Amino acid sequence: MEASALARQPGGLVLRPAAQRGRTERGWMRSHHSLSADGTDPTRGLGPLRLLDEHVIAAGEGRGAHLHQDVEILLWVLEGALEHQDSAGNLVVLEPGELGRLRAGNGVRHTEYNASGQEPVRLLEFWVQPALRGLDPDFERRRFEPWERRGTLKLIASEDGAADSVQVEQQLRLHAGVFVAPECTALAAEPARTYYAHCARGTLQVNGCTLGAGDGLELRGVDTIEISGDTAGEAGELLLFDLPGT
Repeated sequence: MEASALARQPGGLVLRPAAQRGRTERGWMRSHHSLSADGTDPTRGLGPLRLLDEHVIAAGEGRGAHLHQDVEILLWVLEGALEHQDSAGNLVVLEPGELGRLRAGNGVRHTEYNASGQEPVRLLEFWVQPALRGLDPDFERRRFEPWERRGTLKLIASEDGAADSVQVEQQLRLHAGVFVAPECTALAAEPARTYYAHCARGTLQVNGCTLGAGDGLELRGVDTIEISGDTAGEAGELLLFDLPGT
């Protein structure tokens, strides 16, 4: 993504349009890169949030075993089902509404496959740089029901596992919500921290800025984050990252 594609908005907001995301085509998998630590984005992530990708994996396809170290990989399925298997002995199938977290720690190999032989799977993948290195590999999953996320922000990942969220080894809080007009909510923010709002699908409003599917919005120096459904669009699904100041 070219730096000029980051559209600065009033009030300390920076819009990252979906159309300006990096893209990778592998035949069996299509990817869009909103934030990337591999060089497709010159900003190379936001603080400890090193990567945010959207993948569509064809039926029956996937990535074979590959090695990771000292990264927390979070998987959020939007459509279909994803099979995860790793060298720590975990074999799970993640479906919409489930968040999976793989702690690579001192080294783990894993595979990601579409669990269906008929339908594609669409998911978001986030990489978080942990505060501590060399931890033992670990996998955790949680289900968050649609009613828990409707018209509000549900905490789904945090450093301390608060509110039965998935635990991550970083000063990060991740919220998820689904909004249909006139549903709205507000989150008290800390001006010293950085926030990143990603619209996974549909449309919604964040601090007066309209986001469509794949759009991202950086918020810095704000004391309140206001989210609402968009009267002109369909239900919007939001992921909101609360990050150490960058």
